[in-house]
Amino acid sequence: MLFRSVDLWDRIIRRERRLVRGILRGWRTIRRGRCERKLVTRMKTREFQKQVDESQVVRAIQEAESRTSGEIRVLITRHVTSDPVADARTSFHRLGMDRTTDRNGVLILIAPESRSFAVFGDDGIHSRVPDGFWGELAQGMASRCRAGEFTAAIVGAVEQVAKILRRHFPRADGGTNELPDAIVRDD
Repeated sequence: MLFRSVDLWDRIIRRERRLVRGILRGWRTIRRGRCERKLVTRMKTREFQKQVDESQVVRAIQEAESRTSGEIRVLITRHVTSDPVADARTSFHRLGMDRTTDRNGVLILIAPESRSFAVFGDDGIHSRVPDGFWGELAQGMASRCRAGEFTAAIVGAVEQVAKILRRHFPRADGGTNELPDAIVRDD
């Protein structure tokens, strides 16, 4: 009988250890689950593009450019960027936005993979905007993006840029649209 009771106690202890290990594994899973939820907020580019109403953004760009000689473009990149302003500058030149007649192009670069964006204005517009304009524009975009209102963030930025462009670069009679209005996707 003594042998059986020791064996029984061994079984109970092993079962409790397995139970404790299972509970610990469960806690690890919960911890991993929390980390995964945080990573989910890093949105994939395709998911971001699905949530942005492209037609509404294009309409806002067309309306803005109908009243100004300035050019506004939106670029959604799938690349992870550590310096969105440098990437915006590079993309600005690659897209030929530096070749506008009045040097008044503005590029809004959005990098959903790295949860960042940049607004880059050419020399003509940058020299005429008041101090703090780009910072206020970025703050407005950031707050709307945090709320998950991606289309509103882009449209709001386009409208703010349009106001400043209208003031300094009004549309002349016979003015042409120098660049396409569609959202550019950097694949």
